[in-house]
Amino acid sequence: MNKIKINKRYINEALRIREEYLKSLTELKKKEKCLVKIKNDINDAYNMVSDTVNNKIMENKINILTKEIKNLNEYIQPITNKIDKLKDEANDLYMNIKESSPNITKEDIKKIFLPHIKKIDNKFSSILED
Repeated sequence: MNKIKINKRYINEALRIREEYLKSLTELKKKEKCLVKIKNDINDAYNMVSDTVNNKIMENKINILTKEIKNLNEYIQPITNKIDKLKDEANDLYMNIKESSPNITKEDIKKIFLPHIKKIDNKFSSILED
């Protein structure tokens, strides 16, 4: 079997895309506790409705939750947009590789890139596993 070579710039681009993707996931992970808090607050609000507690307290709770959800959405939306952009860049990179090496298979690409990608994944694994 011939050893298939890929231009180093493709490997560097794949590594950049992967690292940016993992950084984006890390940013989303930072808001995980906030999401859990909002979920718990929603459950509390639901229980208040069930217990027919004072409407003013309930209205205040809903206003606070609405603001938290809006702030969270404003934080998350640019990150999800970035992840979508990275997905498009990864697809473009794949097409460029296929154009420059038409006989290369997906399996070949995985074999070439996986050792490089694992290094970046290891760098982020402890952050993402918390």
